[in-house]
Amino acid sequence: MEFWLLMTKQIFHMHVPVQPLKDYLDQRFTHRRQNGMDNEVRANSMGITIIAYRKMIHKETICWFTADRYATNLGIHPTRIWNNWYELTNREKISA
Repeated sequence: MEFWLLMTKQIFHMHVPVQPLKDYLDQRFTHRRQNGMDNEVRANSMGITIIAYRKMIHKETICWFTADRYATNLGIHPTRIWNNWYELTNREKISA
């Protein structure tokens, strides 16, 4: 198997839990819950559709690459959401 394909498989098999992201969103968007538009605001701030957001909140884990993109779209580094980000995304630990 080619090296790049092997690395791609390793990278996309690393997942992080969704719960810290949901907790972060709950803290960040508390003032918008009353008007019923909360999920749309959250989805837009993450750069995804409302359908993708609804699917994501029912998952237990998401790919680390996707999690990184969500955090970046929210304007923060992933370590602000996942305190153990580097431990969760350590390729050497995962492949061992």
